[in-house]
Amino acid sequence: SISPTNFPLAGTLGFLAANAEGRLVGFSNAHVAAPTWLENPDAPDWWKERYGLRPGAPIRQPSIGEGGTENDYALALHASVAPDPNRKDNELDVAEMGVLTAASPELLGLAPYTRLVELNPGMAVAKAGRTTGVTHGKVIAVDATFEIAYMRLGPVTYIGLVVIESTVQGVPFSAGGDSGSGVFSGDGLGGLLFAGSEQVTLAIPASKVFSRFGLKPPAPPESSPSPV
Repeated sequence: SISPTNFPLAGTLGFLAANAEGRLVGFSNAHVAAPTWLENPDAPDWWKERYGLRPGAPIRQPSIGEGGTENDYALALHASVAPDPNRKDNELDVAEMGVLTAASPELLGLAPYTRLVELNPGMAVAKAGRTTGVTHGKVIAVDATFEIAYMRLGPVTYIGLVVIESTVQGVPFSAGGDSGSGVFSGDGLGGLLFAGSEQVTLAIPASKVFSRFGLKPPAPPESSPSPV
């Protein structure tokens, strides 16, 4: 789990990728790691300087809710694309973070990804999230349009979304706190989870994130890391 600076939020670090300089960067949602619209404009200057959601702002791992402290700053905010309630064609809710500590692109319970995949209806998918752990589902629709309700922003229209449902009866594919999870199909990364309900989960196609931030899959580790 991760949370930004001193905000009592919790979400998921979804995947790592290599940027144009070959450096490892992490990805989640803007509403997890950079919810600038939740900042208090009347906060004192010292607070804004220490905890403001600006480039370079520290990200805790684990999150505050899981006991993370200022000694657990593991990432630093690089850039984000936030929801815009004035637009009817939002496609991204994404935050890019620099990695400050030793990291592996391997995620708990899922094999490392080696490529991007385009998700299509009927494809089997999996994710590893902060709240529900590893879950399995299938794609039921693509290129979907939804209105997403954001705290303090109200409804925001998104287009081009992937719609996923669980394939395990009684077990949702995602829940609150799973926002930011990567959505995988086999060894391919297909999406970035960012919203959902008990019935369906919504993901942004990973190809849009990679295109916007100039990414490529991370190099495979030279040896398998030991679990910690």
